[in-house]
Amino acid sequence: MISTKNPYSAEHPVPPDKFAGRIHQIGEFDLFLADTVEGNPKNLAILGGWGIGKTSHLRAVKHRAKEKNCAATIL
Repeated sequence: MISTKNPYSAEHPVPPDKFAGRIHQIGEFDLFLADTVEGNPKNLAILGGWGIGKTSHLRAVKHRAKEKNCAATIL
């Protein structure tokens, strides 16, 4: 029997390569990213309760920005 660790936990962010869902939000981010790459930078705030995936979402967004050679940070 092969055991794998479930990457989805409210206690720990999910690695960007395991991030799933939030298609609408990722699409919105991609529009902001395109503007930023074209010289019109944007700022985003992601708000919500504990354990809903804010940090995982931000890490996925940062990963997408890096793929476009765009600087991104998580504060």
